[in-house]
Amino acid sequence: MVEPLTLLVWRGSLYLIARYKGYKDPRYLAIDRIRAVRCTSEAFHYPPPQTYRPEALVEGAFGIFREPDARPRAVELVFDDDRWLKMYVRERRWHPTQRFEDLPDGRLRMTFTAQSLFDVRTWVRGFGPSVRVVRPAGLLDG
Repeated sequence: MVEPLTLLVWRGSLYLIARYKGYKDPRYLAIDRIRAVRCTSEAFHYPPPQTYRPEALVEGAFGIFREPDARPRAVELVFDDDRWLKMYVRERRWHPTQRFEDLPDGRLRMTFTAQSLFDVRTWVRGFGPSVRVVRPAGLLDG
């Protein structure tokens, strides 16, 4: 049995954040992978804010997924001098710590500190050769 805690939309998919009864840590369940649901007569009481804050699940992360034992990591990326690319990257809030700097050669530097690099890897790979990873070393190796 699961205890439903939060619904979350990420990259066009709906996730149910739930705890298995008797466990402390919540799990992310993709709604489109749930095959069956059975309601019970057992009451569920939503946890108070002192013990469960949905925003705490994604604080510091670049997305919704975290690596076990993740620690904050500084990320520095340099994007090609391509007008549409720089507009696309600058116009969105990807992470609360993001900062941008125009480089003298027209490229764009982006820095931020992420709690987990899991979603950062996927995002950076989507830009192909138009972005260079300055740090952390080996970001795209994982």
